[in-house]
Amino acid sequence: MLSKEKYTSFFSKNSQNIVILFTFFFITFFYSPILFHPSKYIFNDKRDAVKNYYSYEWHVQNDTSMTNFTGTNYPYGELHAYTDGTPLLSDLIRVFSFLKPYSIAIFNLTLLFSFVFCAILLFRIFEEFKVPKLLSVISSVGITILCPQAFRLSAHFALSYSFAIPLIIYLLLLFENRNRKKFYTFLITLSLICLLFIHQYLGMICSSLVVVYWVIRICFKLSQFKNLFFPFVFQAFFPILLYIFYLKITDTHDNRTSNPYGFLYFTSNIETVFISTLPPFRHILSLIYKISIQNWEGIAYVGITTTIALLYLPFLMFRKRNSLKPFLDQNINEKTLFFMGISSFFLLLFSMGYPFKWNMEWLLDYLAIIKQFRAPGRFAWIFYFVATIFSTVIISRYFFKKLPLPARSVICSLILLLFFVEGLPYHNMLSKNLIVKNCFNTANVDDEVKTIISVANKTNAQAIIPLPAFHVGTDYYHIPGSEKILTAAFTISFHTKIPLMANLTPRTSLTEAESLIQILGNDLLEKNLEKIVDPAKPFLILYSKENLTEEENSLLAKGHSILESENYILKEISAKELFLNDVANKISFYKANHERLILKNTFLLTDSSYFEFKNFDLLDNKMFSIKSI
Repeated sequence: MLSKEKYTSFFSKNSQNIVILFTFFFITFFYSPILFHPSKYIFNDKRDAVKNYYSYEWHVQNDTSMTNFTGTNYPYGELHAYTDGTPLLSDLIRVFSFLKPYSIAIFNLTLLFSFVFCAILLFRIFEEFKVPKLLSVISSVGITILCPQAFRLSAHFALSYSFAIPLIIYLLLLFENRNRKKFYTFLITLSLICLLFIHQYLGMICSSLVVVYWVIRICFKLSQFKNLFFPFVFQAFFPILLYIFYLKITDTHDNRTSNPYGFLYFTSNIETVFISTLPPFRHILSLIYKISIQNWEGIAYVGITTTIALLYLPFLMFRKRNSLKPFLDQNINEKTLFFMGISSFFLLLFSMGYPFKWNMEWLLDYLAIIKQFRAPGRFAWIFYFVATIFSTVIISRYFFKKLPLPARSVICSLILLLFFVEGLPYHNMLSKNLIVKNCFNTANVDDEVKTIISVANKTNAQAIIPLPAFHVGTDYYHIPGSEKILTAAFTISFHTKIPLMANLTPRTSLTEAESLIQILGNDLLEKNLEKIVDPAKPFLILYSKENLTEEENSLLAKGHSILESENYILKEISAKELFLNDVANKISFYKANHERLILKNTFLLTDSSYFEFKNFDLLDNKMFSIKSI
């Protein structure tokens, strides 16, 4: 048997391996289907989820350009950086083409092993603060499991890479506490560039931490500005400026919206940061603080452990008020964490929409780059990591100091274990409601969809028009479609390699959106798309037998049915029929019948017309409303 000394020595030497083992066990317990069959399963196949898998997989398998994506928004395509298709990973696989057959598996495994990498980085951070090994193991695994980015496994997969923020925190600590300043500046800069090319939001969240950190740091030491200028510029601004420059030179899609919806609405608040979305502590806290609806985009729950530590902090600072400054001056890591704490607090306020919610919305008109963040609530994730790291350090150093070491270790361990306890319901919910068969693997496609794919492949079609139609991404036009047609359209499009004349990406060009939506317009409109599509190739209409609008029914009626199954109708339509302009016939009808037409409220009608006219300007409040009975 191992003696106590040998056991302690073994645990100390193998602590990081124990972190890896526990995290791997957690992944296995909740996500074993994807872990052991990463090509057979995906996390979700609904709306944004299926679109994001599609964007990634289409780019890997079908696109010929590193920067452009051709799967949706036909015939324009889209800049791949705006598709949530994880450009860094998808382009890397395109370069090493022998990996293409395993692209979905690689993507799934990177999402799962992000948990392991996150836990390792947190453990290394706690090593920098000399947190006892046992507490480091418990906290690093627990904070990883409780991480709010886990919820993004339901759809926004690239945002679920939980290692990103701990990576930047760890590298900043190394920069401040090591001699190789240029080397760590290079690592921070390179990491931020890579994160920007994984997902714009993820990269900007991490970059914002670096920017605000350096501003705070310099404000406390203005005398050192000259020495800090080089790392300040390269770490804080170079990655962002490089990425903006990349977008400018590669983006060929004009007239993107400059006023995206959501900045003042998709925010965090006290409830999303300090009250859990799930049991066990949600009910207890709800008795103290009345909970309203928690904004999904603002979820960054820090846990009851962090709440306890933060409530203790004012008392600790009061007790240490005379020694705090000398302590920070003598301990670089603690001083770095102090600056990060202030930075994360300011970013937490930003994530809540402040100061703009204080009747200062007008400021957004002068801060165009700020206004582009339609979901600032995500920036609360920085506060989550800094606060949980800070609470672990506080608890390990200052809680129950007068107790004997064994008793103190047990009590502190139990407090820190609450991270783990509160995080488990997240993954229990996710694993039960997610994980479906990979619809981008032919073996997993049902017979009905396989038949549609087979028939579609014989048509030489240039694009698929899904009905009900969907076109989302401009914030000015929103045609949602349905979950059924979205999943079917993306699946059939991928397997046939026929792009979609539909869209579900952010920041879509308004000009292109208007052109695409015109195909649902009546035959009196001259449709701009007619000039840029192939006039010789037909289009396919994929109809999911759901309710359609009048315009969609009109479009469906033009097609010629080539297949009908239990759930779908597939029709073919020529370019000439799709873009038919009936103005000449209307004019001929008017010339032949104008003497018999009846003038009514500036409209010309036949004697058999049913006519109802509403002048909205004459209604109360200039609004038209229908009261249901």
